[in-house]
This record gives sequence, C-alpha cells and structure tokens, in this order.
Amino acid sequence: MALKTKEKDFRVNIHFPLESELTLINVEANLENVIVIVENVGPGGLRFISNLYLRNDQEVIYSLNSDVLEDKILLPGTVIWKEELSNELYQYGVHFNTPETTRSYLNKLLGA
Repeated sequence: MALKTKEKDFRVNIHFPLESELTLINVEANLENVIVIVENVGPGGLRFISNLYLRNDQEVIYSLNSDVLEDKILLPGTVIWKEELSNELYQYGVHFNTPETTRSYLNKLLGA
C-alpha cells in the first residue's frame, strides 16, 4: 500500500485487489451485503469498483477489517460520485458520515 497525502485527509492506495463488504441501505432490490473491490481508503471515505449500478445518493455501511483490530469497524457513508469504467463496471466514491473522533481514530489506524 502507498500513502497519498491531501490537504486534510489522506488515502491509502491499495495496489492489489482488496475484496471488502458493503451493506447497502434502503435498496429496492434484495441486495444487502455485497462484495466490492476497494482501491483506496482514508478517514473521510473510500473508492471502490463494482458491477452494481448504484445511485449517487446511495447510503452504505463499509465494514473495515484489519489485522490489528479484534472487531470490524462499521462506517456509514454515502456514494457521492460514480464513473462507468466499462460496460457494467463502475467506480464509486464514498464519503463517510462519521464524527471527527472517528476520523481521528481512522487517521491513526491507517498510519497518518
């Protein structure tokens, strides 16, 4: 993993496919937990790839797992942008809806 610095937040870029679980909230279809490929993650959000077509305002809960954690961290968020990469493959940006204390904890956990 490589560290990419921004003004306030940073992202940890993931160079190898990282399967991760997202829970979709308020979805008309019978989808709840889905597996996505995470490209980067930071205290403010994440970028992932999926074959699912989601709305820009889709609410999600990201399950963050780590070797240093005993339990999962569940991070609520909202899809704020999407881009079609190819036929039926999409890239999404998620903004976490978390308090500043959670973001500070994630900064430490991710190595800021």
